[in-house]
Amino acid sequence: AEATTSPNIILLLTDDQDSLLGGIDRMPKLRQHLIDQGTTFTNAYVHTPICCPSRSSILSGRYLHNGVTKNNSVSGNCNGRLWQDDAERKTFAVYAQEAGYVTSYAGKYLNTYGCQDEENPECKRVPPGWNKWHGLVGNSRYYNATVVNSGDGGKTARLIKYGNDYASDYLPDVLCNRTLDAIREFATIGEEKKKPFLIVNAYPTPHGPFTPAPWAEGAFNGLKAPR
Repeated sequence: AEATTSPNIILLLTDDQDSLLGGIDRMPKLRQHLIDQGTTFTNAYVHTPICCPSRSSILSGRYLHNGVTKNNSVSGNCNGRLWQDDAERKTFAVYAQEAGYVTSYAGKYLNTYGCQDEENPECKRVPPGWNKWHGLVGNSRYYNATVVNSGDGGKTARLIKYGNDYASDYLPDVLCNRTLDAIREFATIGEEKKKPFLIVNAYPTPHGPFTPAPWAEGAFNGLKAPR
């Protein structure tokens, strides 16, 4: 953003990555650019350390007992009606927009988000607070993914279905490219370049089914979990 006192914010969210099991040992660039130059919280508390409850808390800033998700099911409020009618309308993205930010989200959202029917508006619902949206339908996957895509804050949205070709469909790379496009657009185009931006890139990695990119195959060969 140009000439603004508000910082640009980029949140990179990985899925089920565990530093205690060596999950970052084969990521030297992450260590060089973020860990070594940043701050590591060596003490932290997560009330329910599974996908949907943790994601709903990150997005809303709420603990489980304050209207967010209890488990990974709709009945447990994972993208359930209570979530949609309450906490989802008060996520950090909503407040960021109110503070003058432009926002983008690419990646996994909540485990039961979306559906596959192009004719069903609920399948293409875009959560409030996001100017750009490229949200994964369902749980983590690497190929043959379906995403809900919108570039106008949900006024219009469509389903995009990816295939199984690494060059064009590998989801971690797709999300990375979407995020880079959002950064370039927010930084250089029209009135948006005068505003600070908030961007979330929510990788499926390294959650199961653990499908590596071709260049990463074998990176952990011979390693054993700590005993």
